[in-house]
Amino acid sequence: MASTHQAKGRATAGEGANIIVARAIYTFFLVIILFILVRMVLLMMGIGFNESLANFIYVMSGVFVSPFFLVLGYTPAYGAPVFELSSLIAILFYILLGWGLAVLVTMGSWHSDEI
Repeated sequence: MASTHQAKGRATAGEGANIIVARAIYTFFLVIILFILVRMVLLMMGIGFNESLANFIYVMSGVFVSPFFLVLGYTPAYGAPVFELSSLIAILFYILLGWGLAVLVTMGSWHSDEI
């Protein structure tokens, strides 16, 4: 018996490019989130600025977390164990921002398959 379904053609270059850009967006925001997570762990362990790796993490993640310090009126303290609520809020913000940007990039390539 013959099949009534026709095979779909390959994805066009525009659709493939959208997916690649969306993956790049996800990867970029994943790196930001990982820096912030490592920052949170270092702060909860009470590791100060004098360690070279900790200093690098604090500086790199500080760029992305510092806007949330202003919102909460928080002044970071290094060297004593602390839980940074602003880092947690920053993680949630960057998850939503990355997801939203990726959805916007891929929105034009969505289509329903016919059966």
